[in-house]
Amino acid sequence: MIENTDQLSTNVTFNAKGNYTVAISVSDGALTTQAAVTVFIGGVGVDQMLAPTMLIYPNPAIEKLTLELINMPGNTSIISIYNITGSVVFNTKLSSEVIEIDISAFDAGLYFIKVNSGNRTFTQRVEIQN
Repeated sequence: MIENTDQLSTNVTFNAKGNYTVAISVSDGALTTQAAVTVFIGGVGVDQMLAPTMLIYPNPAIEKLTLELINMPGNTSIISIYNITGSVVFNTKLSSEVIEIDISAFDAGLYFIKVNSGNRTFTQRVEIQN
């Protein structure tokens, strides 16, 4: 049991995978409110937190599209943008982990952004509203 009488927050660390029930009791001296929450801890480790991924925003996009590579070396990644018929409308080698793409000349519609980074490939759909 953890008691905290002088702070509004308490941090709890679970060192093993499993189901845990966290019981919360708040009292002002006259009234007491209680709640219990069951949480599952497991499956999230350092390897998963550092897994490569990409962020594309805004979606839908108008005029500019930003692509962020997370835990991927930008200098070894190639980005391709395909229209709905599968034609390549944009292709470049990335020189950084964040790139802003001018899409003002693209027709409105759905596009697929494909990033090849090392031995991994990531694809995400984006809508362009020009």
